[in-house]
Amino acid sequence: MKVVTAGKKYLDIDAFAGMIGYAELLRLRGVEAVVVSSAKPNESVTRRLREFDEIERNYEPGVGDGFVVLDVSDPEHFDPMVDMERVEEVIDHHPGYEKYWTERIGNKAEIEPIGAVCTIIYEKWRDAGLLSEMRKSSATLLAAGILDNTLNLGAKITTERDKEALSSLSRIGELSEGYSAEYFSEIQGAVEADIPCSIRDDTKILFLEGLGREIRFGQLAVWDGERILPEVAKLGAEFDFMNFIDISGKRSVFVTYDRDIKEYFEKLLGVKFVDGIAEAGGLWLRKEILRESLLKK
Repeated sequence: MKVVTAGKKYLDIDAFAGMIGYAELLRLRGVEAVVVSSAKPNESVTRRLREFDEIERNYEPGVGDGFVVLDVSDPEHFDPMVDMERVEEVIDHHPGYEKYWTERIGNKAEIEPIGAVCTIIYEKWRDAGLLSEMRKSSATLLAAGILDNTLNLGAKITTERDKEALSSLSRIGELSEGYSAEYFSEIQGAVEADIPCSIRDDTKILFLEGLGREIRFGQLAVWDGERILPEVAKLGAEFDFMNFIDISGKRSVFVTYDRDIKEYFEKLLGVKFVDGIAEAGGLWLRKEILRESLLKK
């Protein structure tokens, strides 16, 4: 049995959709596969998308089970059930562990600078010649994963592969032209119900070498950021650094009240903080900021 899983803290739609989509493909190809996770979905997995949930919460891996880990490659952040000696595949788009996994499992490690893991899963379906057998629900999930992780194709990490995958999946899932606005608006509704919890659910502890220490790095992406920016700015004191993404406004707003962190990110990203707030010229994702810090370390 292949156990398809992801990280331990939370599941965003890229991980949620990628796991379900890949397990379906494996089963079509005659491989026994089960989707397992102990993590809870965050707001990017909207109420309507949760109707397609087929994740096992209480599965106990057997001795002969192998693990496929998606959307994470740092072993410290794997789901606790994962046995490192039985990891057979790692599919991710976060930088930092490419060499580590290539040395362990060779070409079964696919860690690429691409917008979404869901794009890689789509390409596996395409290359297997099985797109005609993909369920509409799986296509919808994978499309949402690409939309979310590329910020509606507006993030710097977006590639032509992401665009091609989203176009094809939208046709398979029969998604409307306004689907992206509907999807992100539904996320915003859930976020606004409890903004502090939403930020905490998408906060990671990251070590930045250029800064020389770990920081609590929060992130929040919404469709219309203008109306909730004041509240987010107030909450920024609870985190070392906050990346607030206003998708329709095509901007990221950074919040920090730590002097050293301000200086670090001003130099790294070419922004200027005024009263703890800096507006970037364009959209930034946390993984893009991390990649920038690795390039300039």
